Amino acid sequence: MKKYALDRIENGYYVFVDYPAEEQSLLIEVADVKGELKEGDIVSIEEIDGSFAIELLEKETQDMKENVRTLLEKLQNKKR
Repeated sequence: MKKYALDRIENGYYVFVDYPAEEQSLLIEVADVKGELKEGDIVSIEEIDGSFAIELLEKETQDMKENVRTLLEKLQNKKR
């Protein structure tokens, strides 16, 4: 299983980038994924017999969003 971040949804595909390096991408049709994902979600993906098993990593997603929020606040405070 590898970790990915959902970068964007484009033309009916989820576009994932490997996490945390963000050097490689993986495209999976939205129709092939059970459940709904949002941009920024961290997931683990395993290919099994030509299909993908995707698990949302809720704690890692929340931690990453909190880190981004903290960085944005620091940047906004620097501007003042």
